[in-house]
Amino acid sequence: QEGVALGTVLSALGEGLVIPKMKEFMHAYPVHPMPKLVFMWAPLEASVVLTTFGIVTGLASPKEQETTSMSLIVVANVMRIIFTIL
Repeated sequence: QEGVALGTVLSALGEGLVIPKMKEFMHAYPVHPMPKLVFMWAPLEASVVLTTFGIVTGLASPKEQETTSMSLIVVANVMRIIFTIL
């Protein structure tokens, strides 16, 4: 479970790395559509991964911690999502 939480963190594109490279690419090839697509999808992908991380983090627990009921975990994650939206 902890590995899944770590994997979601590492799967996001590094916007700090991708956006400057796409700006360079845009100046080199001004009519190419790829920079526009990356500018549109890179923030969306990072948002999805961060949301997934928030949900998966609630499911991960250290070995030393006693087990928690799945219903409590689901309710806590639903509440977290609702309060994030509000």
